[in-house]
Amino acid sequence: MAASLRPWAENVAGVVIQDAGHIIPDEQPDATAAALTSFIDNKPDK
Repeated sequence: MAASLRPWAENVAGVVIQDAGHIIPDEQPDATAAALTSFIDNKPDK
C-alpha cells in the first residue's frame, strides 16, 4: 500500500503488522496503535 500512496503524499511509510489479515486494527490493535504512534511521533519538521 505504501508504494501506491507515494504519488499523492510526501511522507509515506509502510509497516508489516504480523499475524493480521484484512482488518488489521481489529486483529492487532496494539501493534496498529504502536505503528501509528511511531509514525506520528517521527513526522518530519516543515
